[in-house]
Amino acid sequence: MRQRWKVDEVNLPTNPATGGPYLFVPQRFLRRLPVLNANDWWNDYENEKLRQDLNYDILGRVNKSEILKAARSAPEAVRQWTIQKEHQTAASYDLLRDPSGTYQWHEAAALFVRQNPLLLPVANDADTFRKVIHDLIEQFRLYIEDQAGWRLLWNAGLKEKPEDAVQLLFFGIARNYCRVNNISVDREVEIGRGPVDFKFSNGYSNRAHLEIKKLHNSKFWNGLTEQLPTYMRGDQVTLGWFVAVRFRSSKEDNRREQELPKRVSSAATEKGLELHPVLIDARPKLSASKL
Repeated sequence: MRQRWKVDEVNLPTNPATGGPYLFVPQRFLRRLPVLNANDWWNDYENEKLRQDLNYDILGRVNKSEILKAARSAPEAVRQWTIQKEHQTAASYDLLRDPSGTYQWHEAAALFVRQNPLLLPVANDADTFRKVIHDLIEQFRLYIEDQAGWRLLWNAGLKEKPEDAVQLLFFGIARNYCRVNNISVDREVEIGRGPVDFKFSNGYSNRAHLEIKKLHNSKFWNGLTEQLPTYMRGDQVTLGWFVAVRFRSSKEDNRREQELPKRVSSAATEKGLELHPVLIDARPKLSASKL
């Protein structure tokens, strides 16, 4: 029998950011794990009679509960669709386009930090710690709004990337600045009731949580009134930031933007926490020559 794998010990180059080794993987093996979701099933579903019988709008205005209702009433169609998806050949991830925003953020964030050095005070007390985090967020806003960082959050055809892309880009910028200021920043920290987006710490007494949400996220306000306060209570943290990132120009987004400061203030009073609102505009910008 031909041996497919060889076990050996080799010296690998060191990643200066983590101190660990670089692991090289052929690009054809890099791909997102396959996911079965309701919207994909609905898009492939072609039983016109069932749609009409259940009074669905064929033009696409179908909510998740209606899709699940249809799926439960047609288990064989779901089974056939699942088999079809399992046999589809998965394409390797497009590193150049980076449609999910999982790759390009690291180099882009490091370049921005190198070109925009920020002298941060030593965060050895609560007020200075608070100022450092505020300054980090403002640097992220500068990058997104004024230095074309928003381009990393959009795909071709002005299709926005997922919320994770925003979080990763913020993580890249914050981590590079925090490293020289002896502040730890960790992404998606599990604190017992779910993962908070970011946790900052400088010792035990200076700690803060930060949550990032797209302004049009259907659970946007729940992130402020329930999600972030719950994580903070679970980790015994009283300082937090709620960062709203705007991608759209709808009337609902206008309303949410106007309500954000008041809603954050109300949540802070109700929960007994110190919460700070932040709005970052990630909508595509015209170049100066076209203004």
